[in-house]
Amino acid sequence: MNETVPFWEMLTHGFRALVRRPVHAVILIVIASAAMIAYYTWVQSPGGLAWMRSYMDATAALSQGEWMPILSALIIPILAGIGIAMIAYSGAYRFLVREKSKIWLPFQIGADELRVFGVTVGVTLLVLAISAGYLLILGLIGLIIGLFIDLFIEGVSNGAGGIVDLFVAVTGIILFIPALVGLIYVTGRVSVSYPLSIKEKRLTLGGWKASKGQGWALLGAHLVLFVVSTIIQFFLVGDMMMASFEMGAGGSGLSDDQLALMANPYGEGLYIAAPAYIVILIAMLGPTAAVAAKAGDAQASGSVS
Repeated sequence: MNETVPFWEMLTHGFRALVRRPVHAVILIVIASAAMIAYYTWVQSPGGLAWMRSYMDATAALSQGEWMPILSALIIPILAGIGIAMIAYSGAYRFLVREKSKIWLPFQIGADELRVFGVTVGVTLLVLAISAGYLLILGLIGLIIGLFIDLFIEGVSNGAGGIVDLFVAVTGIILFIPALVGLIYVTGRVSVSYPLSIKEKRLTLGGWKASKGQGWALLGAHLVLFVVSTIIQFFLVGDMMMASFEMGAGGSGLSDDQLALMANPYGEGLYIAAPAYIVILIAMLGPTAAVAAKAGDAQASGSVS
């Protein structure tokens, strides 16, 4: 039987790891912050701004159904982003769950990154399957409601028709909210597979089993950390958020000022924001890492059947 991780330990696992392993933490934060600062410094250069504008234009074209720009402007950044994410998550999880990780080499390209990619594929397929199943069920319910309306409420007055429309909308909301919560719950539990794969040095999708009885605590810990991180990010990139809303409402292209803000949303606070974001990442990965660390230790000691 799996050992249960207390909610408070899930919530604080990332922060406690930073305190418990200060040298490793400093090296990881410095390297990751330097990479982040280097990227934003480059993207503010003339070449970087030109690339940013082409990227944003391609994104806008994609939202309007124009697929050709994505081939030249989006595929390479997307693939690069996936690769960087695999490296970053692997390094962070090694720091959180593997006690004998290489302190001077927090970020690598190797087996762990392939394991994280494999887990990502598995989790993505699972989420897509669950979402497709939900949409199918929702479609069947909608069909039944539609048939009911056609059979029993045909010829109703406009007022009654409005009530029917309201009923359908409320039913949709009632069905959507628990489905969304359920999807987040399942995703949180299977995401334990990420640190578990790093901990056990093998690709595994055993996060669901390892987190048995701890799903709601995981959901609560992630929710608390998400709210806190969102508030912090608002203070760090509030201007960019407002500019994004303005761009969405205006529907026009990027102005030079908006482009500059997208290129460096942190302004002079970049040197503070970069390490802050790394700490946020460590904190957000803490709950799943806490469960995986406990499950991995228990399995190593033979207490997990």
